[in-house]
Formats: sequence, C-alpha cells, structure tokens
Amino acid sequence: MLLARASQLDAATANHVSIAELRQAARTAGIAPEAFEQALAEFRSANAIAALPKQSPKRPWVRPLVVAAIIYAAFVFFTRLFPTSSPMT
Repeated sequence: MLLARASQLDAATANHVSIAELRQAARTAGIAPEAFEQALAEFRSANAIAALPKQSPKRPWVRPLVVAAIIYAAFVFFTRLFPTSSPMT
C-alpha cells in the first residue's frame, strides 16, 4: 500500500514515462504481466471516459419558466374567454 501511494505521488510529479519503461518496472517489481496489462487497459478506459466531451450543465430554471409561461397563457386565455363584467359607474 505504501509503495503504491509512493508510486502515485512520484507519477504525479514525474515527466513522461513510456509504456515499455512501465512494463519493465512492473517486471522488476514482480508484478505479473497479465496484471500489468489489465491495469493498463483499465487506465486507458478511464482516461478515454474522462476525455469524452462533458454534457452541458443542466438548467434547473427552464422547467419552472415553462410552467409559469403555461400558467400565464392559460390565465390570459380564460380571462379573454370569460371576461368579468365590471359595473358601469
């Protein structure tokens, strides 16, 4: 666990390291080639997902605005359809 965290910290500050160098380091550390390849595939898929374009942020104000516009339109429609009679003064 300690070595894994140390390698994460080192990777965050280190310059570019090739896949071949990482494979060699994994072999030296006694990591099985299959485990390294699986970790590499997971890393690549995680980076591919992170590289996808982000969806535009949700607009929480749109739905209340549409509801308010519908209510207003209904109010105007019904007040014109059924006008109130005001007494003549």
